[in-house]
Amino acid sequence: LINLQASDARYQDTNYKKTNFSSMTTPQNFYNALEEMTEKQLGTTYGPKGGGRLAVFIDDINMPVINEWKDQVTNEIVRQVIESREVYDLKRPGQRKELKGLIYMAAMSHPTGGKNDIPNRLKRHFSIFNVPLPEESSIQQILGAIFEGRFSANYSRDVQEVAGMITRMTIDFWRSIQKRMLPTPDKFHYFFNLRDLSNVTQGMMLAGLYADPDNPAKRKESKAWELCKDPITLVRMWKHECTRVFSDKLNSVADKKWFDTNIQETVVKFFSGTTYKDIPEAVKDPIYMVNFLRDPILDENGEQAEPAPKVYEIAPPMEAIQQRLMQFMAAHNESGPGRNRKLDLVLFDAAIKHVARITRAISLPRGNLLLVGVGGSGKQSLTRLSAFVANHNYAFLTLSKGFGINQLFDAIREQYLGSTTGRCVTMLFTDADIKQEIFLEYINSFLSNGEIPGLFQADQRDAVLTEMRTVAKKDPLVKMEDTSDWLWKYFVNRARERFHFVPCFSPAGPKFRERARQF
Repeated sequence: LINLQASDARYQDTNYKKTNFSSMTTPQNFYNALEEMTEKQLGTTYGPKGGGRLAVFIDDINMPVINEWKDQVTNEIVRQVIESREVYDLKRPGQRKELKGLIYMAAMSHPTGGKNDIPNRLKRHFSIFNVPLPEESSIQQILGAIFEGRFSANYSRDVQEVAGMITRMTIDFWRSIQKRMLPTPDKFHYFFNLRDLSNVTQGMMLAGLYADPDNPAKRKESKAWELCKDPITLVRMWKHECTRVFSDKLNSVADKKWFDTNIQETVVKFFSGTTYKDIPEAVKDPIYMVNFLRDPILDENGEQAEPAPKVYEIAPPMEAIQQRLMQFMAAHNESGPGRNRKLDLVLFDAAIKHVARITRAISLPRGNLLLVGVGGSGKQSLTRLSAFVANHNYAFLTLSKGFGINQLFDAIREQYLGSTTGRCVTMLFTDADIKQEIFLEYINSFLSNGEIPGLFQADQRDAVLTEMRTVAKKDPLVKMEDTSDWLWKYFVNRARERFHFVPCFSPAGPKFRERARQF
């Protein structure tokens, strides 16, 4: 909504910045975010960089921890900034910064079910609106238009008709799993919202398309209708995407069995009694979809002219995928010394399926992944192989004595820059890498809005803008504006799409549940 308003002609001088709060957010974090958003204008007056007005959007404003005196210390600086339009300058003790041209907006969940409220002294400064979920008819209208537009030209009439039913099937199953799979202390992550519907839709939209982030113009050459020639294939793809979005989140065998039974019952419900009554029986068996089946394109001399096309398509039997992954593993081990340690994995069916899941997630724009499993279950090795399969650079933290925030920033900054000027990056974090809990605050900040306050100093930002000017000129999908504000937004958006975080945590003990609740 804020982005739509900023695009309105009446608000052309209004820019938009988002910051995200968690239980680990401190007043210093918010102060750093304000510093990154503003610049000195006159005397002690500070305003948005580039002039105009700036809408500062604070997401999850109710998340900061409540101390033993029932105060939210982080929200006290928020209240001070909104109320007095100033903040103390931490670099010049005793002096204040007057903040001009800033508009403050915020969002929070309903303060029920153990979730915090915000202090009334802060709340009084906002106009408060309740934003419920859209009506089912509105969701169907939005997603239905997307599906019907995607599966229209060049597709058979049968596929077009079934595509018109996919939206209702998705919403119906989404409602069912919402009612059945409720969060509990052991299943605290069982939340199903509109983002899940959009994730299913995103996977369906990518089927059959060229999806190479280093060659986005090639997507125009896609012939997706050659992958989906009949309604049975379309429903199989839909079941696969629902499985990736919903079932992969479930953490018990009983829940996964419920999913398998009810997704099939949804297919029967919608197609029995229609001309497509044979579809339920034909789609009983699950499929997998991957994007690493094709070979590089060779020239007349047998030399590689183009890298292997990344097309998201239905996979062959497991034996064929295993052979393909063995080839990738051999190529990985021959790729030279350095950080690429050799892999010697036994690729049984479960491992192959995990690689398919991981490559799917990190191949999506802004695709990040949380892997949960006990130590020694293969999370790191399979992520390393998946990153190589996806043609990503693989990164991880090299811990040393005294490893702290500065060292973390150096490691993330290096990969942040590398992902925007070179190949995409998959960066792995483990429990052992979280030397301080505040590390998770910075990871959460990147996942939420693509920026980490304090990551780039002024001189580093100037160097980034120079690099981005060269990259943007070569990008066929953007209309470049040679301004600092536009180049920085382009840099952040490009990093969000090409820099993928993969935290690997163990569910053993209370630490994982505590972290999940805090963020």
